[in-house]
Amino acid sequence: MSWKNILPPEIDIDALSLDDCRNFKKFHALMDSITNDVKGPPGFRIFYQLMHYLLFYGVCCINENKFPALNKCWNKLSPLFLTDSYDCEWLVHCWIFCDFPLNENTNDVLLDHFSAFLLENPEIPTQISEHIKQFCSIMKTSRLGLYQEILSTSKVTKYKELFSNNSISTVRSVPYYESGEIFLTRIVSFLGDTFSIHNSKSFPSEFKNNIEDMVKNKLFYVSETEDVVSDYELFMKLAGPYWMSCTHEDPSSPILQPDEYKYFYVTNKEKLTL
Repeated sequence: MSWKNILPPEIDIDALSLDDCRNFKKFHALMDSITNDVKGPPGFRIFYQLMHYLLFYGVCCINENKFPALNKCWNKLSPLFLTDSYDCEWLVHCWIFCDFPLNENTNDVLLDHFSAFLLENPEIPTQISEHIKQFCSIMKTSRLGLYQEILSTSKVTKYKELFSNNSISTVRSVPYYESGEIFLTRIVSFLGDTFSIHNSKSFPSEFKNNIEDMVKNKLFYVSETEDVVSDYELFMKLAGPYWMSCTHEDPSSPILQPDEYKYFYVTNKEKLTL
C-alpha cells in the first residue's frame, strides 16, 4: 500500500511540500514495520502496536500543549533521558504517558485521554476496541517493579518481587544474566502472554539489601499508609524520574528526587503566561 493511501481525504497531496511527503512516507514505513516486523507471541505484538499509538498520541498532545503539566514533564525529562546516552526510552515513555498524573488532585493520566480518543470512534472494529480497553486498563494499573530472578529456563524467567514477594513468570526476554539478579522493569500480561515492556536495568543479587534499604529510606516522599508494601507500590508508580536518573550511566546526569513529579504542575503564575 502506498503511503498516500493513509492520508485523510481532505489533504491535497499536490499541496504537500517535499519534506511533508518524506515525513508521511517515513511514518508509513514505521507503521508497516510495527505491524509486520515485530517478533514474539501475539499478545506482545499487539501490545507493541498499541504502545506506539499511545506514543504518537502523546507527542501530538505535547505539540498542541493540550496538557501544560505534561509539557513541563516532557521538557524536563526528554533532554535527560530520551537521548542516545540512555538506553531505555520505553521506561521513560511509559512513565510520562501512563503514570504521571496530569492534575494534582486526580489520578487522570494521558492514557485515559488516549483511550477516550480512540474508543469514541464508531468505526473501530469491536475486537480492536476490546484490545484497546484491555491495553489501557493494564497500563493504568501497571508500574515499575524490582524483580529478583529465582528460576530460569531457555524460554521462561520466574521472578519474585522485592517487598511484595509476588511471584511472576515471563517470556525470557533477557538472554544472559546471573542467578538471583535483580531487575528494574515493568511486567504486564496481555492476551495470555506475560512479558517485560522495556529493557530491564539489572543489579547483582548481592545488592539486594542495599536496594531495599535505599527504597525504605525514601518512602517518606510518597508515604500515605506507613505500610511498607503499599508505600513501595506507590513509590514505584510515582518515582519514575528518580529511577531514570539512578539507572543513567552518565555520572554527570543529576539524581532527581522521588517526588520530582510534583514540580511539573503548572502554577497560577505560569497559567497567566500560557
